[in-house]
Amino acid sequence: MKKAVAGILTGLALGVVSAVSANSEAPAIKYSLGVSGSFTSDFGGGTEMGPMTTKTPWYGGGANLFFDMTYAEAGFGVTFGAGTSTTEAPGIPDREIDMSHISLDFGLMLRYPLELPTLGENVTIFPTAGINYRLAVSGKVDDKDYDDVGDWSALWFNLGVGMDFGLSEKMYLRPVVLYGTRLNNKAESDASDAGADALMGHGLTVKVGVGFKF
Repeated sequence: MKKAVAGILTGLALGVVSAVSANSEAPAIKYSLGVSGSFTSDFGGGTEMGPMTTKTPWYGGGANLFFDMTYAEAGFGVTFGAGTSTTEAPGIPDREIDMSHISLDFGLMLRYPLELPTLGENVTIFPTAGINYRLAVSGKVDDKDYDDVGDWSALWFNLGVGMDFGLSEKMYLRPVVLYGTRLNNKAESDASDAGADALMGHGLTVKVGVGFKF
């Protein structure tokens, strides 16, 4: 799965470069800055060892700043997430632990804007793909500070689609929907080294932002 995502990202990057080079009618590179709010999630994650399974899904939200260059977008943000870690095994009661974290996001997305006449002159749609490193900087387990919160940091690979709605000559509204999968975090990798199988982390991210063209 992760090799497939990496291949898609590489293909999109090469496609953007070749399309921009070959198409004289491709949109000119323009620059803008923006801010967005986000809802994000991880439906998976955790480990499995024999009959014992620990699942660590979480949901959260945050805010992001982005710098747009028509075909690429660099972003920085903060995410507040919380969920319940559940350990299940035959013959024993489920064990549930409340977990929360604050993370910093560093992302780079590639995209190719498409102007479709049926959507109107002020609307642009774009497929997008990229990476996001989510650096966990603060965490709690059952309302107690967790010292090894860096073990929850992970690199995400995202694919999705977005739209720009022109609100004025210099201002636009940008909703984006992404599906992503991530590499194992350190906690999962350490468990794998001890003989467990890591469960794939994956989830949705929805962003709605406002951008301002230079």
